[in-house]
Amino acid sequence: MKRLLVALPLMMASMAAWATPFVGTYDVTVNTSAPGLIVDATPDSGNLLFDLDVGESVWEFLFTISTHEDWVNDDDRHPVSASIDFQFTSPQSFGGTSYGDTEGISIWGGLIQAGVLTWDNGGKNTLYFGNGGILDIYLNDAVFGLGLVGLSDHSAEVAGKFTYRRSPLAVPEPAILALLGGGLLVLAYIRRRSKAASRRED
Repeated sequence: MKRLLVALPLMMASMAAWATPFVGTYDVTVNTSAPGLIVDATPDSGNLLFDLDVGESVWEFLFTISTHEDWVNDDDRHPVSASIDFQFTSPQSFGGTSYGDTEGISIWGGLIQAGVLTWDNGGKNTLYFGNGGILDIYLNDAVFGLGLVGLSDHSAEVAGKFTYRRSPLAVPEPAILALLGGGLLVLAYIRRRSKAASRRED
């Protein structure tokens, strides 16, 4: 019986140690018309699927950003909003949006020109789910269209680093509670029989 009492928490701990699957989607929004630097995000949406233990991280490619403009005009120098929206269906339904800006830069009288994507908060975003679960997301900034005396077709990749910082507090399902209760009743019954048997022997 003592072995059973020791094995039960070990079994429950091993069940909790499995990596958590994260399943979701993302949608990218960038400036696609004037005013502002016209940019292209490819793809502008996608799927996410990765398994993480608490404390683990994974990098996922999200999209490539570029511009078809040839020159940074005055209106291109003003930041225009960009965003990426994350929606997860597993381990639970949760989501959030990371915001940033795109703009054109021109230095030394237009000798060097480029487009820049800069995320708010240094690219960091924290998504909460369940009862205390936390998934951190970090997005890299990007420089694209870098060229001499004009913009080029140079593109840059944007990726996300996903870190499973904390798991939500477990809320037992009714079936699990019933199973656990039944197991405790069986243990109590075995213990009672054991005590009764030892009294008879005395």
